[in-house]
Amino acid sequence: MKKVYYKFTLFFSSNLLNFKKLKNSPSFGKNMQKIRFDLIKKKLGSQAISRFAPSPTGQMHLGHIASALYVWGISQKLNGKVIIRIEDHDRQRSKEIFIKQIIEDLKWLGFLNLVPHTREQKHSYYKQSDCTRRYEKNLSYLTRQKETFLCSCSRKNLLKQRIKNQGEIYYPGTCRFQRKIKDHKEASVRLVVEDDTFEFYDFLKGHSSQTPSKQCGDFLLKDRNQNWTYQFSSTVDDIYDKINLIIRGEDIFHCTGRQIYLMKKLKFSTEELAFVHHPLIYDPETKAKLSKSDLAQPISSFRNKGYTPEDLLGLAAFLVGLKEDKTPLPINALEKLF
Repeated sequence: MKKVYYKFTLFFSSNLLNFKKLKNSPSFGKNMQKIRFDLIKKKLGSQAISRFAPSPTGQMHLGHIASALYVWGISQKLNGKVIIRIEDHDRQRSKEIFIKQIIEDLKWLGFLNLVPHTREQKHSYYKQSDCTRRYEKNLSYLTRQKETFLCSCSRKNLLKQRIKNQGEIYYPGTCRFQRKIKDHKEASVRLVVEDDTFEFYDFLKGHSSQTPSKQCGDFLLKDRNQNWTYQFSSTVDDIYDKINLIIRGEDIFHCTGRQIYLMKKLKFSTEELAFVHHPLIYDPETKAKLSKSDLAQPISSFRNKGYTPEDLLGLAAFLVGLKEDKTPLPINALEKLF
């Protein structure tokens, strides 16, 4: 097995933060301040460029605000920039009304003008649905390199291969070894995933190692409905936008190795790419993600009840463990959270 190393020369302890013990602890915010941002900035080698990338399959809630606090707060600490990307790759579930509401919420909360954007564009954001050529170009490249294959396997059949420890669907390579499918319209497209292991450093979780071939197998680039997948579209966009600081929820941490793998296949250097997978807001009783709890009411609902932007920023910061109380948080004070 070929082992690919993706290292950061950062002097953090991998046990600096134990999320299970600290996510509800009032001392969590204080521990966050121990992160050496000077070393992060040095490792990036250039100005930090991050992104906030919500999916318009519903309205934003407190969980999205918590993520935005990390994205804009850390970027502000590093004098970096933020790009707003609307990940509407799922054409069946994405709605224009949700896009408008997301932008309205971000504007109301004060995030839109907090960090200068890196793209010269008509709007303060861009949509993946406008980037079809970008995805087609990169998929064509991978196909020419014989890195892809067509797949007719249904999700229902693959559920039998679900990995119990993470609830992931594992693809056993069925169509990869047959390669007899010719009808592109009725098939999905998968990436050939070799047995490579990637070691990388996450600024919160510490040193990690992932082997995509064992986690998920050959993963999808385009599904049977001809939708670009999250793994593919997000990775291509990060390359195109020159993102070097990926800040997102810990629920996507397991995707890191496969996205590094895809970047390397697309000849993109990952040496100066940094990751921060932040904790989520959980329901204290059910332990479920906020999106599945009663707290996941839309931001517009809080607005209608008289909450101010500062009220919601403070509440989200408290729930995710960045503040010791629920007091209002001004939008220009995010840097102080870290």
